[in-house]
Amino acid sequence: MSGEVLEETVGPSLAAVVAKGSSLGVVLTAVICVNVGLILKIRWMSQTGGTRNPIVSHLVLCMAVINTATGVINIGSLMVSTIKGSYVFSSGLCQFIGYIGSMLLAGVTMMTMIAAVERFTKFMKPVDYPSLFTPTNLKIMIGGVILLILPIFAGPIYGFGEYTFLRGKIHMHLAVINITNETQLDISQMQATALKFYGFLHNEDNNITGSAAVRTKQNIRNFFSVSREVQVREIVISPTAIQFTLRAYNYAALSKLWKEQKEHTLGETLGNIVNDNYTLNLLQVQRLHFGTFMSQAEVEKYRQVPLVYQENSHCSLDYTDVNKNIKGFIGYQSIFTMVIPHCVIFYCYLRILCRRSEPTQPGSEITTFDSKIVRVFATSALLNFMSQFPHVITNILFGMGIFIQPAVYFLLSIFPYCSLVVLGLMYWATFAADVCRLCCCCCCPVENRSSETASMFEVSQVMLLRRNSSNAVNDRSAARVNILDSSA
Repeated sequence: MSGEVLEETVGPSLAAVVAKGSSLGVVLTAVICVNVGLILKIRWMSQTGGTRNPIVSHLVLCMAVINTATGVINIGSLMVSTIKGSYVFSSGLCQFIGYIGSMLLAGVTMMTMIAAVERFTKFMKPVDYPSLFTPTNLKIMIGGVILLILPIFAGPIYGFGEYTFLRGKIHMHLAVINITNETQLDISQMQATALKFYGFLHNEDNNITGSAAVRTKQNIRNFFSVSREVQVREIVISPTAIQFTLRAYNYAALSKLWKEQKEHTLGETLGNIVNDNYTLNLLQVQRLHFGTFMSQAEVEKYRQVPLVYQENSHCSLDYTDVNKNIKGFIGYQSIFTMVIPHCVIFYCYLRILCRRSEPTQPGSEITTFDSKIVRVFATSALLNFMSQFPHVITNILFGMGIFIQPAVYFLLSIFPYCSLVVLGLMYWATFAADVCRLCCCCCCPVENRSSETASMFEVSQVMLLRRNSSNAVNDRSAARVNILDSSA
């Protein structure tokens, strides 16, 4: 493709933006409505005494909270940037969104692992279940999972990876092509002066010129970032040129950069930044003239692939080779958030599937509700694996230079969040019968209730009577204290 066509390319069409924004809005609305409704329903059931297993209800409640937070943070930021046409938040906020969003997605997997262990204990160790899975122990487990995943996704803090919405890279070379001085310089003198300039920028540790070199490179970074919407990811100094690794924020920034490169004005613009008094006095020249070079093939490939993926404007871990030690971080993160949890999940449900019926002690029988819950939890774990695993694999392949169709990548990006809606609906269906029983208890005459509904009603009435009797005792105690105080 020619340079003229590249300059005319301004980004995705309005129809594509509307389609993506609408789909994200629908998914976000569904996630919020389904999971917030589930949270309110479980809270209502807990207050009315309608939960048959408080541990299961607490697990589902935690899953619904995590699902809601995941959808609001990840889908919300992605939808805003998609509608605006580019990422609109600051770099610091991008780090926060990437960290929290990745941690919440891992939290969904971790909660399904805790649910699998809970079901495994209920089916395989029913006698020990009441002592192992108490509300306090469950809170300790959830807190331990949070403490485990907090450092796993903090890789950028200790030098592993980077959370960003930018993808890919292009290279630009900046070289000294001419030198203006009072006396005419020959080629050897120009080469010597150019080498001295490159050495000046390279030697940041020098006590005299180091701070000036750092300041010059920082001025170049600021110029690209503020004036050209281009990130300077890396600066490499060689004896013949300066190589910049660049990332454009959007199509317009790339087109402007390519136009200046083609018209040979970018070098002069950078020369105005570099030619400060300190540098010129150090080199003992009047002015340095620069030229830039960018490969059109590399720029065109960058436009066709990374910028298209960048349309998603999603802050996540950058898997490209721009980041050092990224392979180690990928392995470290995948083992603790994907491999180990899913191995535990599959082991637990496989053991439950292959279990033998054994006599149990009174009070530890497996009920129909327990069997229903294990099917729901197992299905949710399988759905979570099927939604997250392809997305992780595509990101790793992207870092290796293997790309898929952008539309497929976008669908894989939102598929984990679509699964949050399905999970919420599954949990809704799980407790639907309990809600119906509670409603029947409130509305139906006693003689029209079924035996199961009646027992449900009796349990709730007992809990209400206990609560009322406790309140009455407290009121009588308070009255006695008031009488004693008044008599004193």
